[in-house]
Amino acid sequence: MAAPPPRTAGMEDFTTTTPVPFKPDNNMCMSTPIDWIFPFLSCFILPEKREIVQLFFGKYHGTITEPGCYCRTIIGMEMRHINTDLITFDMANTKVLDARGNPVVISGIVTYFIDDARKAAIDVRDPHRFVHDQAPAVLKRVVSNFPYESDDDSIPSLRSETAIVSDRMRDELQAKCAVAGVNIVTFSINELSYAPEIAQAMLKRQQAEALVQAREAIVRGAKHIAMDAVQDMGTELQLSQEKKAELLGNLLIVLVGDKDVVPTLQVT
Repeated sequence: MAAPPPRTAGMEDFTTTTPVPFKPDNNMCMSTPIDWIFPFLSCFILPEKREIVQLFFGKYHGTITEPGCYCRTIIGMEMRHINTDLITFDMANTKVLDARGNPVVISGIVTYFIDDARKAAIDVRDPHRFVHDQAPAVLKRVVSNFPYESDDDSIPSLRSETAIVSDRMRDELQAKCAVAGVNIVTFSINELSYAPEIAQAMLKRQQAEALVQAREAIVRGAKHIAMDAVQDMGTELQLSQEKKAELLGNLLIVLVGDKDVVPTLQVT
């Protein structure tokens, strides 16, 4: 007999072995056969954005989904209340290595609601705790696939392509939390920065890159200005090539230099 294949991590770990179909039960009263024999009923009001999952002698009986007044037997009936309104929680700052191995500090905001009360009440112990536990793992896994910043526009980064990163985190968290009857609305990045141990070094690198880019722009502009000026003056004054080269060099020094020009006169 061949050995079974190894299990792979993924949604298979969270799949229920005996799924029970959803069954609405919005009857005002007389929901179970025992109600006709022993009419010991308990009346209650179900408000908006609330649902009640009913377990009759330990077995799923139905879900009350509509707001209103209901009467249910007190014999063998367990009711589990589920909130279906929007819930938002802010994740704490988490240190993660990006795609280039740089440590970054990142946090996220998750917005979700429960759209399947039966799964939330039966398939998991605490659907809210389930989302809180899965969100950091998804955040770390997705963030590790992107660099903090990228000079190549074709490579998405955490700073420039937050929408792409957020959509991917939402999709992965949705796949993990579907078993709990949770619908993930958004999973967005809240705070993003380099870790303190490399923040100063990265700041110096960014300043150096900005200085190089600024110098490149200055040199390109100075070259065009100097060449146009030499061409115009050379045509009007009939300058020799040596004079043009000397004039071009002087103009470049004046335009590119970061200090004020000091005029000099040749006396010999």
